[in-house]
Amino acid sequence: MVNRVGGLASGMDIDALVEKLMTAERVPLNKLNQKKTTYEWQRDAYRAVNTKLKTFSDYLFDNFTLSSNFVKNKVNVSNSAAISVSAGSGASGTLNIEKIESLATAASKKVETAPTTIRSVANGDTTLAQLGFTSTTTHKLNLAIKKDGVADSDQEISFNNMTKVSDLISELDSKGFNASITNGKLSITAKEEGATVEVKDGPYVDSILMKLGFSDSAVGSTLGTSKTLYSSATSTTRNTTTLGELGLGDGTLTLSVIDSKGLPRESTISYKETDSLESFMKRLNGAGLTGIVTSDGKMSITSNTTGIGEIKVVSDKGTDGKDKANGVMKTLNFVDENGVIAKNGTNAKYTVNGLSMESSSNTFTLSGYTVTVKEVYNADTTSSAPPISVTADKDIDSMVDKIKEFVTKYNELITSLNDQLKETKYRDYTPLTAEQRKDMTESEQKLWDEKAMSGLLRGDSILRSGLGDMRNALYSQVKGLGDKVIDTMFEMGITTSSNFNDGGKLVLDETKLRKAIEEDPDRVVKTLTQTGSKADTEGDTRGIVQRLRDSMSDFTKNIEKKAGRATMTDNQFAIGKNLIDTNKRITTLTDRLKDVEARYWKQFSAMEAAINKANSQSSIFAQFGGQ
Repeated sequence: MVNRVGGLASGMDIDALVEKLMTAERVPLNKLNQKKTTYEWQRDAYRAVNTKLKTFSDYLFDNFTLSSNFVKNKVNVSNSAAISVSAGSGASGTLNIEKIESLATAASKKVETAPTTIRSVANGDTTLAQLGFTSTTTHKLNLAIKKDGVADSDQEISFNNMTKVSDLISELDSKGFNASITNGKLSITAKEEGATVEVKDGPYVDSILMKLGFSDSAVGSTLGTSKTLYSSATSTTRNTTTLGELGLGDGTLTLSVIDSKGLPRESTISYKETDSLESFMKRLNGAGLTGIVTSDGKMSITSNTTGIGEIKVVSDKGTDGKDKANGVMKTLNFVDENGVIAKNGTNAKYTVNGLSMESSSNTFTLSGYTVTVKEVYNADTTSSAPPISVTADKDIDSMVDKIKEFVTKYNELITSLNDQLKETKYRDYTPLTAEQRKDMTESEQKLWDEKAMSGLLRGDSILRSGLGDMRNALYSQVKGLGDKVIDTMFEMGITTSSNFNDGGKLVLDETKLRKAIEEDPDRVVKTLTQTGSKADTEGDTRGIVQRLRDSMSDFTKNIEKKAGRATMTDNQFAIGKNLIDTNKRITTLTDRLKDVEARYWKQFSAMEAAINKANSQSSIFAQFGGQ
């Protein structure tokens, strides 16, 4: 490491001198960094071209290669009240719908009034008689506080069937326990942290605790929170009534429902005793059904698909995995003795061009037409109404608009590319160095960068070649369509601008285009969208859109060889390799400049040392001369 000595002896500003010397030395490094920046700008400019090409290619695919988006049919229906019709690109011929005998309906079942609740969630006012205590004698429950493995403080809790739950809780609290009831669940715990409540032996202890909702009721068991307790008191049904209030516990319901293909499909849903009727009905929506319950207890279940078929309960199991004697659908009065909820779905029946047909849906497809029957028509044998006629014509206006849009977007693309080919190159404006940016305002930097980035692709051979291939794709004849047909863009009224400065922009004669489509719409469609081969025996049978997309694909690949894409590494394309080489040269030159700067400081430090020594010797001689 070089010791940097300032100009104490010489009186010179060594820092400034070295800085100026290094500014000169850094000129080659600055040029390399500017070259690197130019490469990066050029790479990004090429990739921006590929972005434009992809956008236009995707537009062609979405609007022309998918011919259904290009070819629209206008449907003519003689009775739009009875049916609605849409026509695909392949719709053809005439449909005569002589009669519509019936519409397809979905299987459904309604219940006018939900069952009355047989119990309600217990609360403090609930008597023990309503919880199932029938005996009028006094019941006794022995409990103890258990801590550190030892149970003591045995307490006897006394009550009878007329005791309210709130009175029982007060009795428990007075004997040193924590007791409460929340949402129907009775809690009996110890007040002291770490302690528990243990069941002691006594008469009918199992039966008492079971009626209080504790599943573990054996002597020595620990109490905590019970299951939900229900009172035997009845209440008026509502959509908020819970399944538990109807006497139902948790379960798993499997239903068979007809799907959109007319086949039975099984679906399983789980439910809990805490579910309200409304939330349970919503669960049915996952099984291909729609369940509804109103606030006054009216309910309905409807299949989501129409057609002949039934809604049926396959199984309804409890938490023990066994079938319930009274499942949820039976409790809600939805099923018959065979477990069938509904089997009243019907198919649509109609006669088209003399053929009797039926379908599970009210919508059917024939000859490219999608027909939806909306009401019964001519079903009476005495009726003699004329058939409903359905025909389709090509939507000429839509096709003309699409081709006009294509011409506009193509012209926008080639105008953009031609502008880059002709863009002025300002050779005096090179990329700014970091030092140069320090001396400029933000607006000055922006203006300079605009000049420096101008003309990056001026006269570029890849762009010229790509544009030429795109023009050739447009004007070549499409083979394989037969003689005396529309098989070129020229015959559709699309030509190239006679103005050389337009760079090959398209000019559209709308009158000629409309006439060509009216005379032979299918040929126009094939000329534009036909899928073919470049090397077909008849010649190039590719439609114009496919040719154009293929030429743009080659265009894109040539640009990627030069500038790559975001997912490529630098060593996979030409500009990237130039960047790798430039970065290596920058690294080497940066290391060399560090050595040069160190040498300058070493030389100046040696000079300072020599001057300092000379000054010391001069001072000594001056002392001798004064004696």
